[in-house]
Amino acid sequence: MQNAIEILEDLVAFDCLPGTPNLTMVAYVVSLLARNNVQAHVVASGAEDRCGIHATIGPNVPGGILLSGHLDVVPAGEGWGSSPWRLRRTNGKLYGRGTADMKGFVAVVLSLVPLMATTTLRAPIHLAFSCDEEIGCLGIPYLIDAMRPRIAPPSAVLVGEPTQMDVVIGHKSSHSFVTSLGGLSGHSSRTDLGVSAVTAGARLITWLGDLADEIENGESRDERFFPAYTTVHCGLVKGGSAANVIAESCDFTTDIRCIPSEEASSYRSRYETHIRINVEPVMRAISAACSVKIRDRSNVPALKPQGGDALEIVRSINPNAKIRFVSYATEAGFFQKEGWDTVVFGPGDIAQAHTKDEFIESSELAKADRCLRDLIDRLKM
Repeated sequence: MQNAIEILEDLVAFDCLPGTPNLTMVAYVVSLLARNNVQAHVVASGAEDRCGIHATIGPNVPGGILLSGHLDVVPAGEGWGSSPWRLRRTNGKLYGRGTADMKGFVAVVLSLVPLMATTTLRAPIHLAFSCDEEIGCLGIPYLIDAMRPRIAPPSAVLVGEPTQMDVVIGHKSSHSFVTSLGGLSGHSSRTDLGVSAVTAGARLITWLGDLADEIENGESRDERFFPAYTTVHCGLVKGGSAANVIAESCDFTTDIRCIPSEEASSYRSRYETHIRINVEPVMRAISAACSVKIRDRSNVPALKPQGGDALEIVRSINPNAKIRFVSYATEAGFFQKEGWDTVVFGPGDIAQAHTKDEFIESSELAKADRCLRDLIDRLKM
């Protein structure tokens, strides 16, 4: 347990933000694995300086357990009581960026590598540490592609996001995209001669808001989630150049989070049809150069409740774990789409994720340590 805290202190010192180089942190993890004669596979995730890692301990046969975490963290921001990149220990709490989400879990896993490596296992323990999770789980597809031909299919995947050691068996999907509008600029005294991209964008945002209200008041619900329906949200808007200039451009982001029985593609299709029929013709009637373009930001699949081996394994190592459903998304859906039974199960409180003065209680790390030791014991010969 003390070793886990020491490793967490090292991990917190790496300010690996999504979309930025992480090779120093990767080298640290690879070195720790190598000290225990565990071969690590480093996988570039869209860029050579942003990588994930996977490794297998024990015989590479079907039926093993995959422990998964991400190495990146969100920016720290201001207002911290101490440096976010230096672990602070106060009254049983460990403060620092990423302590809860999710370097705490990664630290516990790495602290147990010596035990894993010296135990004669009947089935393997696979490790998977991704990058760029915090900007839409962009790194995990590369890691899974690399693992697919190298590892025997695991019987269960445990994604160690903070659940307070309860077990999440279902979460919503997350589909995010950017709408970019190109208008026709001019002086704001002659709006009849121009096309305001901001005005057109505002109308589209209103249309999406009406769609969100329609879904909320509709019949498609899953009461296991809160809220119990698919949500549509526009979070960022940028447009225009000056108060007296007709806006030539406008960009805004939208995110659709679907309950597992629905697909974001159906709502996206309705949106694109509305643009094609009702928006673009009006804009292009004034200028054929006007346009509305959409580009994807991320597409994270839902975790669909299954109740298979992964749930049973968690129940065996933590009988007190409550079954939960959450509305945020994780990498778990990617593993499930691969055909690997998956749950989310890890130390820490999701309420601490992405906050200033983020912390994890040392008692949570102790619980994770006990559970994973029990897991190792159950996998030994």
